[in-house]
Amino acid sequence: MNRWLAAACMALLLPDVASAADFLRCGNHLVRVGDTKVDVIHRCGEPYFRELISGADERNMEQWFYLPARTQFQRIVTFRGTRVVRIEIKTR
Repeated sequence: MNRWLAAACMALLLPDVASAADFLRCGNHLVRVGDTKVDVIHRCGEPYFRELISGADERNMEQWFYLPARTQFQRIVTFRGTRVVRIEIKTR
């Protein structure tokens, strides 16, 4: 019990952590690495925020941010060009 309590306290004190995810669930739909921006919009709708990370060329990097529900963690979908290359879950 004491170990569990100590771990819980440490988790609250640690900075924001993002971990990789295999998919993003949007209702009954799944978004996976390799899907296109059109697929993501169709399955999840518009993100609440978009950020261009790099490049003015065709292969630019962009991140889309989703917050599915107030009780769920933020999801970050990273694109290279038009394809999903990474899905992260921000735990805090």
